[in-house]
Amino acid sequence: MLILTALPWFQVATAIAVYCNFGFAKIQAIGWGWAGVIWLYSLVTFVPLDLFKFAIRYVLSGRAWNNVQNKVGDMRPFHYRQLLLALKV
Repeated sequence: MLILTALPWFQVATAIAVYCNFGFAKIQAIGWGWAGVIWLYSLVTFVPLDLFKFAIRYVLSGRAWNNVQNKVGDMRPFHYRQLLLALKV
């Protein structure tokens, strides 16, 4: 949602970078080719990093560990005792 509200400002910044020449600051326009490269780089790095961020947040929240425990098996003392009795150890 936040990225959608910032998108018009990104477009304004792109237009300034593509068309504006500021002689007093010795800044030249970069053209559409470089603007496309910058947009592509931003999208290619943003999407995997955002997915990585959500994965890390999920792991650190503790909910991921509950899923791992359910898949591996529940080894609370009661269940461990039942396992030992079944194996007759």
